[in-house]
Amino acid sequence: MLERESAPRDVRYSIVIPTCNRVDLLPRCLDAISVSLQGVDAAAFEIVVTDDSQGDETQGLLAERYPSIHRVRGPRRGPAANRNAGVACTRGRWIIFTDDDCVPEADWLREYVKAFERQPDSRVFEGKTVADRQRLRFDEDSPVNTDGGYLWSCNMAIQRDLFDRLGGFCEAFPYPAMEDVDFRLRLNACGEKFSFVPEAVVCHPFRPTKGISFIVKSGESYLHLVNRHPYLIRDHRWVDFALNSARRARIVLRAGYAYRLRGFPYGLLWLAVLTYFDFRSRIRPHPPSPDARLSPGS
Repeated sequence: MLERESAPRDVRYSIVIPTCNRVDLLPRCLDAISVSLQGVDAAAFEIVVTDDSQGDETQGLLAERYPSIHRVRGPRRGPAANRNAGVACTRGRWIIFTDDDCVPEADWLREYVKAFERQPDSRVFEGKTVADRQRLRFDEDSPVNTDGGYLWSCNMAIQRDLFDRLGGFCEAFPYPAMEDVDFRLRLNACGEKFSFVPEAVVCHPFRPTKGISFIVKSGESYLHLVNRHPYLIRDHRWVDFALNSARRARIVLRAGYAYRLRGFPYGLLWLAVLTYFDFRSRIRPHPPSPDARLSPGS
């Protein structure tokens, strides 16, 4: 259990955990972070849980079991706004993100601190995200990132001043999807590089997918992403469309064989919906967008 702090601290690192109605999963995440804090100067860290829950269960859990954690009432406008609200209440120079359904490994924080010290000129880092087991069905999901390059928000660190300069995560997406992709693209547009820290490991267990309705919502958010970053649709748009369609079809066919058709109907729907929105993104006009490098939304 995390102990209550007895005096103000010189906080250098702020761990931000967005949550929403997950009192069953959040304790496992917080207990794992408690273990990870044992390998570092714990006095330099603070934990901020930004809570979008409808009821008071999360507040009661934190007050009873984790009194040192700073709880922030979320704005209830989705995970992007929830993360931004958490960051707004932090005191550290570094912001380290994970999610309430993740389980950081024991050396997670120590490896991030070592990376900060080893690469003082780097301002953004991503850790390795693994699953708890092999995938068994097409209709289950985990944001695995074993080689870097994705900058998933469930395992990343960024200097607070850079986060503020970028305007945080975009809150204008119609549905909770693509915000971390947009964040990565804005970083790239500013010339910011992010370093991969494979030793900073977070486990994101497989969960059942949120259903085909979520894929449709993700597609709508993808259209918003393309509006913000029109260059994503290249000059050879129809060649790319054909290649994308073939790649997705190959994924579904291989998955059907590997998972012995478990979740295969979902895979076919996934293929159809993503192909549809990829097609829509290439036929709709893309109005000139504002400078997305520093714009949190449009």
